[in-house]
Amino acid sequence: MIYRKGDEFIIIEAKGGQGKLTSKMINNKSYEQGTREYLESTVGNIEDADLMEEIDDAIKNIAGPKVKYMLVEQPVDSKNKLGITKVSEFNI
Repeated sequence: MIYRKGDEFIIIEAKGGQGKLTSKMINNKSYEQGTREYLESTVGNIEDADLMEEIDDAIKNIAGPKVKYMLVEQPVDSKNKLGITKVSEFNI
């Protein structure tokens, strides 16, 4: 999910239940969700070319608060009861 707040982008990796972070191969190397490389690769798949370019520029100029890459986890126990939602920020 991607949200825009002013000149800041908030990109969220959401995991529910027993969901775990996954990885993908980029140039024959595996990168996990939450890494800068994974984020850059994912942004490269956005269909809206203008949005893709804006986010890519914001990532490359990471010095300011232009991109927040967040993880939201909603655990579920064995009885399908929702646990406490956890929100954290990846360090990219």
